[in-house]
Amino acid sequence: MAALGIPGDSTTALLIGALTVHGLEMGPMVFRNSGNIVYLMFFAVAVCALVVLGLQSFGMRLFPHVLKVPAHYMYPALLVICMVSAYVDSGSLYKCGMMLLFSAVGILMCYGGLPTAPLILSFILGPILEKNMLKAFQYSGTWTTFFTRPISGVLMIIGILCVFSPLLRMGWEKVKAKKA
Repeated sequence: MAALGIPGDSTTALLIGALTVHGLEMGPMVFRNSGNIVYLMFFAVAVCALVVLGLQSFGMRLFPHVLKVPAHYMYPALLVICMVSAYVDSGSLYKCGMMLLFSAVGILMCYGGLPTAPLILSFILGPILEKNMLKAFQYSGTWTTFFTRPISGVLMIIGILCVFSPLLRMGWEKVKAKKA
């Protein structure tokens, strides 16, 4: 599914997002347009599997001790590693700020009980949607095409219902509770 540009889970969504940021557009043409990079990734995964096998065979006794490190030591270390990685990637503090901003958004989403996968999916699928909507605007010349054509109208209604379905469900449950 990842080769088609459709992430099946949040891990694949993160991988596709990272590849998109670096200019590799996932989709049906990924092997034709960027085949050498994809095959290099396959080779890297195989090498990493062998390295992990070697590390696990030597470090099986040491790895459980990492779990005993208190969280108040672990979180600052992870934050420093993420900040250094964001800075090294571009050489500017802008990406560090973006990393902190989206980390805060992710933490707030977790505290609020919201899944982070839809945010990652929108990050991946947003540019594709934007490009194709721009093409549709150029072909039709008006934005009403999205509502007046039968297929796009039905898809818009389904999308709007998906967005507002939690509110509709809560209202329906309140009506049922008042009747009971």
